[in-house]
Amino acid sequence: MVKRIFRVLLMSGVIGVFTTATHAAQAPEQGSGGESHHEQKSIVGSWMGTFENGERILMSFTSDGIVLSSVQTEVSSTNPVLTPGHGVWIQVGRRQFAITDFVILYDIQTGEYRGAGKLRGLLTLDEAGNLGGNTKVEIVDPNGNLAITFPHPFRLTRITVDPLD
Repeated sequence: MVKRIFRVLLMSGVIGVFTTATHAAQAPEQGSGGESHHEQKSIVGSWMGTFENGERILMSFTSDGIVLSSVQTEVSSTNPVLTPGHGVWIQVGRRQFAITDFVILYDIQTGEYRGAGKLRGLLTLDEAGNLGGNTKVEIVDPNGNLAITFPHPFRLTRITVDPLD
């Protein structure tokens, strides 16, 4: 079962992500000389990324420190499957943010609890406006015992508003 959980998590690329951050406003002021999205120092907003295996992830960071995440293969025909991720974030440096995000693993046919995944990491908002860093995934079995831990780096690009033609 641990190998299957590990495979699903690697395939899906998402586990809980815990992130810490300030409550700095994300949206630039339009027409008033505000910062462009490349100059922002906050991660508040929605992001899209691709993992090393090619699967995509969506993450959103709210101004009050909440992380929401969804990955391309949360639901699949193999067991276990993942719930969307829920977590927290805080700012720990000028452009650095700590995150923690959780998912629940379950059997798609029966709904039986199969364990949980936790993603923890330190993310950096680079000068180009991309977010990435080092994270670690921890999978626990249904009894709460640590089953596996592995590194899980990723990189995200901010989702911006596209004007309607």
